[in-house]
Amino acid sequence: MPMDVGASGSYPTSMGLMYVFNLIVGTGALALPKAFQEAGYALGAALLVCSCMISYVCATFVIESMSCANAVIESRRKQQAKQAEYIRAAHRTSVDNDDGDRALAERRPLLHASPHASASASILPSNLELASSVTDECYDIKERVELSQMAQLFLGKAGLIACYFILTVYLFGDLAIYSATVPKSFMNVLCSGGQVNNSLSHDSPCHSSWPAFFTRFTVYRIVVVVFNLLVGPLVFIGMTKTKYLQFVTTVFRWAAFLIMIGMASESLASHGPSAHPAAATFGNFGSLFGVTVYAFMCHHSLPGLITPMKDKQNVFKLLFVVFALILTFYLALSLTGSFAFAKVEDVYTLNFLNSLSTDTSHIAIVVIDYFLALFPVITISTNFPIVGITLKNNMNTLITLIADRSGQKSRSA
Repeated sequence: MPMDVGASGSYPTSMGLMYVFNLIVGTGALALPKAFQEAGYALGAALLVCSCMISYVCATFVIESMSCANAVIESRRKQQAKQAEYIRAAHRTSVDNDDGDRALAERRPLLHASPHASASASILPSNLELASSVTDECYDIKERVELSQMAQLFLGKAGLIACYFILTVYLFGDLAIYSATVPKSFMNVLCSGGQVNNSLSHDSPCHSSWPAFFTRFTVYRIVVVVFNLLVGPLVFIGMTKTKYLQFVTTVFRWAAFLIMIGMASESLASHGPSAHPAAATFGNFGSLFGVTVYAFMCHHSLPGLITPMKDKQNVFKLLFVVFALILTFYLALSLTGSFAFAKVEDVYTLNFLNSLSTDTSHIAIVVIDYFLALFPVITISTNFPIVGITLKNNMNTLITLIADRSGQKSRSA
């Protein structure tokens, strides 16, 4: 069933846009510089712009579908109320005329149509009257309608099955990746100071001064449990309850991006480019395509993020500004990174950790070192509740749908 969003469950439009920004700008951005360096800066920039435009258009499609779904649900509710009122009126008319009908019963031809039937038929609303119940106000997005319920309304049974399969696989996959990436990143910070040393095995001790029991893999498993205990409950408290956490991580993301872009730009200005990537290398188009598409993925959670907004009048324009801002960040990060480093790591923050770790004479360098090392931890920790809430809402819709159909079958039997 759709979920009505009351005053207590709403937030300002700026807060909703911040949610969208945080959802899009995740760890996927850290894979862009390597993809640009391997596939070419011109090809990467062109594909990133195309991906941004298509993603924005698809986001507007989702919001329009949410509006249409609200109109369908509201019009059905009004139609049911009108039909119930017409039936009650017909019943009252039938009761009032019952005595007169019995007096005329013997004089009426046997095959004459019942006045009750004709009266009931004439008093029921026509299709034109029902269609007129859909007003502009019906299209206001007041109730949260998840993608799965929109598939049920507009795509039929086959579309509903496909929607649930794709959503479930994608969202469960996202959560599984998050549950593994955060503990691994945090384990690297605890055991290696944020650096990645491929010569170390899972059985290597985390620290030489720690007990032998605390191997790297043991620390990883402990962090997995702690992460799920701390972040897991956020899935059940609702989207609006995490707004302060989202605000803090927005500042964190901006700071991390500005630091990485600024340091790469300073390196280019001081030492010139360390790499000279080609303009286009179509042999690496596949990996570039996957990274650019994933970098703007947000559509699955839009119903839960857009619906609580208090003012949705200019949501398309404001959403365009968000996408344009993210695109600017991505292009600056990818272009500076692909030229500033001779070899870009799979996770872009590792390039700064490896270069900064050689100089620990300044406290600022140590702070930046750990700050960037914890970037995946913070970003994923705030995206985890959003994705988890989206999965929970769609599963609740599926359970309600199954329960309704089971009830209909039992009544028909």
